[in-house]
Formats: sequence, structure tokens, C-alpha cells
Amino acid sequence: MGECDGLISDSPNVVLAIQVADCLPIFLIAPDVSAIGLIHAGWRGTVAGIALEAVCKLKEDFGVDPGSLSCFIGPSIHTCCYTVGREVMDKFQTDHLTESEPSEPNLYNLDLISANSAQLREAGVAAEKITFDKRCTHCSESGLHSYRGHGDRAGRNVCFLNLKWV
Repeated sequence: MGECDGLISDSPNVVLAIQVADCLPIFLIAPDVSAIGLIHAGWRGTVAGIALEAVCKLKEDFGVDPGSLSCFIGPSIHTCCYTVGREVMDKFQTDHLTESEPSEPNLYNLDLISANSAQLREAGVAAEKITFDKRCTHCSESGLHSYRGHGDRAGRNVCFLNLKWV
């Protein structure tokens, strides 16, 4: 299998794995049908609608009812530390953006968690079944890897999901 930003499975013998370093790891669990998904959602994937697409694929391939899905967004960069320029800002709805400090014109803080949560809700996932880790990979003291914090030297946070663990 080649590189990709999203994986789904209904096999208990398969372990899904992704690597992130600020991007969102999104865990999707459909216990009623025994299917799972694991997504790497950076700003480009978010713009492309990866969370929405993953839910649609789970429904199409395995008959998953989006309302039965439980979704967990793992540690990732939060709005407090995710500053973007106009070229990225123009690709998002304003409700996922806040203006950066006045001393930094043309910079905005992007909320990838709210943008992906909106996609999950649009796909039919119940809002109360979407939870997220409160740690920011960039400013948290919990030893998480951050590309924004360490650049090319950054390690990766590796995420695994398997039906046997669900």
C-alpha cells in the first residue's frame, strides 16, 4: 500500500497506523458494524474534505450509519498556536478563523478541530459523539511532537487503531 491520509477497515486482523506532528489524527469507530477509520487531517486534507469523505467511505463500503460513529480527535495543534497566512486563510470559512494579534497583520489563527468537527457533523456524526484531546502539540508540556515547534527535526506521533482494541 502506498502513502495516503486516510485508512478504513472492517478486518480484525488489520492495524491502521498514521503519523502526525501537529496535524489531526481522527479515529472513527463504528461498533455496530465492526468498522474503523483513521485519518491524518492537515489543512490541505481538511480543505479537501477528508473527514467527510472518510465517513462517506465507511457508509459506502461497510454500511456504517454515520449516527452510530464515535469519533476522537487526538493530540494536535490548537488554535492558540496555529497561525496561517492569507493564502491558507482564504480556503476556510471565517467561523474556523480568528484574527491573530494586531501586531501581526494578515495572519490568522486556524481551528482545524472545529473545521473537521463540522465536516463530521455534516456527514451525519452526532455532535456529542465527537471528542478531542485538549493538549496542543505545539505548546503542551506533554512531550508530543510538533512540526511547528521543531521543524524538520520533529519526530512523529504514531497513532494505531484496530478492531480488537475497540
